[in-house]
Amino acid sequence: MPPEAGERRPADDKAQNLYSAIPGLVKRSIKGCVPRICHLRITKIEALTQLTSSKSEIKIVVVMNDGRSRLRDGVRMARLKRAALSSAPMPVQMTSSCSIAVNIDFYMQYFHNLRQHTDTFRILLQKKSKRSLVNKVIAECTVVLADVLQGPLDEGSHLMLHSTGRLKHSQQTGAINTPLIRIHAQLESLALDSSDLTKWWPSDKGDDGDD
Repeated sequence: MPPEAGERRPADDKAQNLYSAIPGLVKRSIKGCVPRICHLRITKIEALTQLTSSKSEIKIVVVMNDGRSRLRDGVRMARLKRAALSSAPMPVQMTSSCSIAVNIDFYMQYFHNLRQHTDTFRILLQKKSKRSLVNKVIAECTVVLADVLQGPLDEGSHLMLHSTGRLKHSQQTGAINTPLIRIHAQLESLALDSSDLTKWWPSDKGDDGDD
């Protein structure tokens, strides 16, 4: 589909499929929890205000926070390590607002807690820092996975990312909790068919995680 008027596409217009797997998922268990997959698809990123005072880059980062950090494997306990998922960098210009068409799919394995609503993940917008090699988070939102399970978001739905107060070029846009980014997204929690994990993770061989 061609971009709309005033809409830009990133230099790399290829689809991005990003995965966060739990090593050896079929061997793990948590009492009161069931394994599931969270699927987040992002098709457009809209900045509601100016993001930079010069040329820069942004990227979307997703961080999963399971309700419990340790998984049982037989008689052993293994600590669950969850790496953040990051999109490719996207260039932004010094404009009052911008719209970027993207094609990004995040797939995250997790154990859904049936008794407590403690499973969440965060969507972060990072901006390249001029003075250091570490990108800074300028906008974010937190999603409760129990809400996703009860009411998934259809394609074309919106999620708002709010300012973290780290936009220094403008006092107004730098205010904490100010709506800063609108993303067009589809969000769902899918039952995991453990008999065919290769459908989601072709390279998954059921290796154990680190103890």
